Amino acid sequence: MEVSSITEINPTTGAKSIDVLEPKRVARRTGVPEFAGDQIIEIRTFAYQQGAGEQEIAGATCKLTASDFTAQMVTPAKVRVPLYRVQSPALAVSCEKLGYARKLITVSAYDSVRANRYGSGTGGGLLGVAVVAAIDGMSDNSKNEWKYPPVNVVLDAAEK
Repeated sequence: MEVSSITEINPTTGAKSIDVLEPKRVARRTGVPEFAGDQIIEIRTFAYQQGAGEQEIAGATCKLTASDFTAQMVTPAKVRVPLYRVQSPALAVSCEKLGYARKLITVSAYDSVRANRYGSGTGGGLLGVAVVAAIDGMSDNSKNEWKYPPVNVVLDAAEK
């Protein structure tokens, strides 16, 4: 299913931009992570259809919640979220639709550089993984790119 618009988040920190931690950084609070950009994530809902397996369904109302922002959307949706590398917050996504039970899932950002590095080493068996692990150990991973995976919420039929 095609998604034509992007839902923007609602910062709970008073921020005026996608960098929801900017007010804390401007106030010189310690431990505030560096803003590393943003990502557009897809949120989709699925349900089991008799004889057809899991099929995408549209029209579920969802709420995305993180430590410093929220967003509301109707699936399928795209949402622009901030990234703070290893300190990117977990995202809780709650969806509901008439005829289905409400469902909550959480997703966390992952180090996409490391994931790609290890993924390329698995084709070489144990030796390949060992070589990639050695390379990874010598690398400065502090500035790696972090990403959230797509959010797929599988709804269960409501009990009658």
